[in-house]
Amino acid sequence: MAKFIYMQNYLSLFPHIEPYSTGFVTEGCHEIYYEECGNPSGKPVVFLHGGPGGGGSEDVRRFFDPSLYRIIVFDQRGCGRSKPHGCLENNTTWDLVSDIEKIRSTLDIKEWMVFGGSWGSTLALSYSITNPNCCKALILRGIFLLRKLEIDWFYQKGASYIYPDAWEKYLAPIPLDERDDLVNQLAIDPSDTSAGDRIAEIDQERYKWLEFYKIKFKGEWFTALTKKLVLRPAFEFGFLGAYNNDRGVI
Repeated sequence: MAKFIYMQNYLSLFPHIEPYSTGFVTEGCHEIYYEECGNPSGKPVVFLHGGPGGGGSEDVRRFFDPSLYRIIVFDQRGCGRSKPHGCLENNTTWDLVSDIEKIRSTLDIKEWMVFGGSWGSTLALSYSITNPNCCKALILRGIFLLRKLEIDWFYQKGASYIYPDAWEKYLAPIPLDERDDLVNQLAIDPSDTSAGDRIAEIDQERYKWLEFYKIKFKGEWFTALTKKLVLRPAFEFGFLGAYNNDRGVI
């Protein structure tokens, strides 16, 4: 008899949990926050957040079964609870890779599972390539490698075809003759007073566009063909949408 695993089993998170241990590791001017949740004797897994700049949250602890996993969450340099907030000094990919390894050593973990999504997937790959003996497994979602073609698709031309109405608002604060390089336009230095009030407008539109939701459908079932042979068909698909406070879900 076939067994079907329903979609809602994949959409619900584990119950809310609190850390049993928190701390900081120090590198130069940076104090990097980390926390441990779940089972202290469980399988270690480290969560790498996105962004860059996203920070951890209470919900990311809930991606893992707390009875099985020793869950390590940390805020990358300049993010979340790490100090100083927003600091870009000595804040490169390889600095972050070094921080991951220092946290592993501090917590006396021989090897762990590495979980990363979006920018976190880039960081997870960078870490696993340079420290293969410390990675027992990799879980990657929403893979975004920050290649030029991906940045161009997201910020310049690509996503604009999927949500043209939202894209119009995203572009609105930027003059027509300055739209050839939107990444640089969105990276205007706030200390540049010549940009005037347009900086605040661009910031607001940028963050509205970056708010999004994902709905994922996934299923699998098992059919016994013989006593020792099982057939496992599976399917998976999803939707990505944008959200802003003015219009709700787009």
